[in-house]
Amino acid sequence: MEKADQEVALGWAFSESHVLFRFHAHLEMSYDNPTKEDVMLAGRSCEVIEDHPTRREGRTKVLLGYTGPDEPIHIVANVRLFEADFSRRVEVVTVYRPEAPFWVDERTHGREKRDD
Repeated sequence: MEKADQEVALGWAFSESHVLFRFHAHLEMSYDNPTKEDVMLAGRSCEVIEDHPTRREGRTKVLLGYTGPDEPIHIVANVRLFEADFSRRVEVVTVYRPEAPFWVDERTHGREKRDD
């Protein structure tokens, strides 16, 4: 599936509340303060910035969305089941704000990039 098609499908899933939040996502949201509504809004117009097909969490994608002007957020989503069957939900693994030292900006890794 092309990147643009992936983004459309993921945007649909978030706009239709066709997502499932894992415990870790709720935990991280309590630290970084985005609400579930913020994440759902950011996911509606997300951009896929990374694709990790072999992580232990499943086939994950790092999605970039915005909770407001100049307020980027990353949503790490397991899409393995969703991509195989759109009736399955997108699983939100974690949510965080891209900040130094791990991120230079919302699209560029900093010094501590995590390997697969």
